[in-house]
Amino acid sequence: MVRPRRAGAILIIFGVMFEAVGFIMRALSSQVDPYLLPYFMCQYFFIVVALVFFAAAIYLALSWLLLGVSGRHKPPVSPRLILIIFVCFDIVCTIIQVAGAASIGTAESNDQDPSPANDVLIMGLAIQVAAFLDFLVVSWILVDSGVCAAEHQLQAKGS
Repeated sequence: MVRPRRAGAILIIFGVMFEAVGFIMRALSSQVDPYLLPYFMCQYFFIVVALVFFAAAIYLALSWLLLGVSGRHKPPVSPRLILIIFVCFDIVCTIIQVAGAASIGTAESNDQDPSPANDVLIMGLAIQVAAFLDFLVVSWILVDSGVCAAEHQLQAKGS
């Protein structure tokens, strides 16, 4: 089993590697032909998927914080479930975005209207933004309740 700190570091390292490959592909496509579909697909895939690794590291960090909260301020949902829910949202949204981008590239190369594919891409982005906003709200509530619990524990020890 991978320890939590190591898992977070591994996620960040994978994110950096994917980001680097994506931008290398972007640089190569600018030297050859920026409109070639394989270069576009590779750069888009690696840059977008890199963000999933970074987000998973952030979700993992929140779950670590929540594991330390105990007592009546303990979150109603397990930190592991929170991690699973938001990582699944990210994966699904990324698949939708990559499918939309692939469809845009295919439509452009076949001289077809890319608007429907663009709508799919925008839908994936909108769902991902909504999911991340939900994550921010959930994390704010849970971390705030954890901070309150820690303050109460400190006050109880001081009395």
